[in-house]
Amino acid sequence: MFAIATISRTADRRPRHVAARLATAALGLLCAAAALGSEVQTALRERLAALGAGEPLVVEGVPVVATDLLPGVYAARDHRPAWAEGRRIDALRSAVRTAELHGLEPTDYRIAAIERAADGVRTGASAAPDEQARLDIALTDSLAQLLTHLRHGKTDPLRFYADWKISAAEGVDDLGADLAAAVESGDIQAAIHRAIPTYPPYQRLVKALADYRALQAGAGWPSVTPGDTIRPGESSPRIREVRARLRASGELTNGNLKSDFYDAGLAEAVKGFQATHGLTADGALGKKTIAAMNVSIGERVDQVRVNLERMRWALHALRGTYVIVDIAGYDVTFVRDDKIVWKARAQVGQPLRMTPVLRSQFTDIVLNPNWTVPPTVLDKDIIPAARKDPQIVHKKGLRILDAGRNELNPYAVDWSQYSGKNFPYRLRQDPGAGNSLGRIKFNFPNRHAVYMHDTPKKAYFDRTERAFSSGCVRVEKPLELAEMLLDDPQRWTTAHVETAIGHGKTRTLILRKPVPVLILYWTVDVDEHGRVRFKPDIYDKDRLVLDELRKPSKSYGTIRAARSGRVPAAEATTETTSDKSKEAHGA
Repeated sequence: MFAIATISRTADRRPRHVAARLATAALGLLCAAAALGSEVQTALRERLAALGAGEPLVVEGVPVVATDLLPGVYAARDHRPAWAEGRRIDALRSAVRTAELHGLEPTDYRIAAIERAADGVRTGASAAPDEQARLDIALTDSLAQLLTHLRHGKTDPLRFYADWKISAAEGVDDLGADLAAAVESGDIQAAIHRAIPTYPPYQRLVKALADYRALQAGAGWPSVTPGDTIRPGESSPRIREVRARLRASGELTNGNLKSDFYDAGLAEAVKGFQATHGLTADGALGKKTIAAMNVSIGERVDQVRVNLERMRWALHALRGTYVIVDIAGYDVTFVRDDKIVWKARAQVGQPLRMTPVLRSQFTDIVLNPNWTVPPTVLDKDIIPAARKDPQIVHKKGLRILDAGRNELNPYAVDWSQYSGKNFPYRLRQDPGAGNSLGRIKFNFPNRHAVYMHDTPKKAYFDRTERAFSSGCVRVEKPLELAEMLLDDPQRWTTAHVETAIGHGKTRTLILRKPVPVLILYWTVDVDEHGRVRFKPDIYDKDRLVLDELRKPSKSYGTIRAARSGRVPAAEATTETTSDKSKEAHGA
């Protein structure tokens, strides 16, 4: 019994001894982990302090840029690492991979560093505290950049448009608070979901990008050999190429692909293609139509990416009641309470006299306006013509007025001595049906002195391509627009406006409430039925945005600064910064 009892007590003591050793080892591990955690926290404090002092931090070739946000995010969590758990890293990796769905590049958000962090957690590999701190900060910065790029775009619109004005009060959320909340909760997907624009046109364009990328991943579409114009009823070996091209992109769903005859079914498919590519839908296979067919699938994907970026710039201003001018689409849309209530065709500036992209608000309407010829039109059109024949002044219905408003004879002016910059007189066109502004003008303040107006050249609205003006926007159905802007059905219906114009007197009507107007440049949109419309890049602007999109990301906050007015307009790099941009563009 004694022996058995001794053995039993020995057996009892052995597990307690082992348990004690395990507990000690576990405590040691916990202490070691705590010590390591403390070391990482210390490294984080030091790295963040260095960032604040201006010391750069570059990880995977991408500089850390959210230097004003990161210290607060980490201070709120006592500088504990944000990305020590595998599930958090996996969530960030998933979010970064979805950037491609929006036309953005995962490399801008350090996808390689995220993969490295995931591998480290999975294998249990440890790194020096400073390296852990660098990587942790970089991943938080990646999330900051991704959130703001999805909300407002990766590139800075001030790089292209000096008059870009969307203030921080209009939908710019507190990125720091969102970032801190996402890091603290680990719910990265919820933060990404809140950042993605919900505006239906944007969502439709995201789907279009996916569709075109799927087509790009497959066979794409073949090219068509250029040549003489082919019309319905004619035959040509090139017709087979056209059939194959339209079948690949979905415009042609039936017919004999081996037929050389240009039949009615193919003509309808060609007209559909022309209509959705900003071309005259006449069915003729001419130079412009073949050129549009030969734009590669990769180029169309890039065009969609560029316009997703443009939408991210502007979406926060598209709320409530406003008027939007789509330069490349040649149209004007009135939106009231977030619903389209009116639409009309427009004529915009020629490529050499571009309508500027800007944001302003309608303030007043002028009935029976006169027109003072602006320096640009004077320099490019009137003076060169008057040198050959001074009578052109009267032929265009203009009067020459000196400083005392005395009228001069055009033959008494030595036109060879003047240009648009030094012309000492005013050329004015009196109100009337032939006035270049038509019978009504819509004013909105801007430094380019452009405006919206009626026009006597109404036949031009029937053309597919309508870049005719000297920079101003000529609008179809101007009396209807006036009624909507005045918003006073008791006093100012379309009939009332027309009657007032009929009196022949120049009259200014002040709007009871200014209405925002956004003049934008979009070369792709998708209608409610999912039809993608590609518009000619009449000002060759897509390339500039695409070049910026392709560059490595260097900022998360330029647009946020621009919206608050902190970035000087002089940094813009387009024609809007030239001296000529300060001149009135006229009619």
